[in-house]
Amino acid sequence: MYIGSRITDRAKIFYLLFPAILILLLTLVLPSIWAMVLSLFESTLGEENVFRGLANYRTIFTEDTGFWRSTMITLMFTLVMVAGEFLLGLSFSLLMARHFPLKRLWISLIIAPLAVSPVVAIIVWKYMLSPNYGMINYLLTLLGIQPPNWFISKVYSFIAICVIDIWLSTPFVFAILYPNIISISPTLFEAARIDGATYPQILRYIILPLIKAAVVTTLTFRIIFAVRLFAPIWLFAEGGPAGATRVLSIYLYEQAFTYLHFGLGSAIALVLLVVTMTIAMPQINVMRRTMFGDYQEELKT
Repeated sequence: MYIGSRITDRAKIFYLLFPAILILLLTLVLPSIWAMVLSLFESTLGEENVFRGLANYRTIFTEDTGFWRSTMITLMFTLVMVAGEFLLGLSFSLLMARHFPLKRLWISLIIAPLAVSPVVAIIVWKYMLSPNYGMINYLLTLLGIQPPNWFISKVYSFIAICVIDIWLSTPFVFAILYPNIISISPTLFEAARIDGATYPQILRYIILPLIKAAVVTTLTFRIIFAVRLFAPIWLFAEGGPAGATRVLSIYLYEQAFTYLHFGLGSAIALVLLVVTMTIAMPQINVMRRTMFGDYQEELKT
């Protein structure tokens, strides 16, 4: 009786997931297979495809230094942005878990960037940082600070893009961590305080272990999104100045749609996919064990 019920439950799960699986097959798996095939050819617009085998991959790894430079820039952006977004999102979540006046108003302000189109937000930030009429440079001038040129300096362009993405993505982190923190039973905190635990100890031994699944989920998604970051960099600096912000996604776009090297672009896309999976797989495995471990043990019994 129990075995039949288990099979029925699995069938229901399959039927519910089938539309999503079909959409992923049509929009992700099939295009990935075509990109894998195309990466083996020398493909240029208006010319006949010529089979080259692994020549495109040899070009990427041995002849084109731009790929390795873009890889390092991508890792730098990922490290800074994910760390900033997570720390800010966690700090806001811990702060909003306390009781104080106008709490709902502050929560609304924190998640407000989620209601703004990313493209619109990036363009507004670009105008705010304009050296001629930008509000931020004007405020810095009033404070007696010489404003930098955010579009010419390599360092300040990097900083500006990181700030924009952190501003856009911190609400996502907050939206995942905050509900998990407020769902923790208050009796655990009361018992810890009675035992003389400090807030850092409560954070380390109670809060973080209980929201481990949410933390892993957040980091997994943010790392994936950061590695394939495109819109903020392209709209703000188009990979400049002097290629200082040319991440892998920008490098791919230039090869495929500026120089029309579709075979080489497909090879870069597959390499980017492998890089993303390599970075994200450890987090995905931890997330799977954390979130579904108990359910799988129940199915085994």
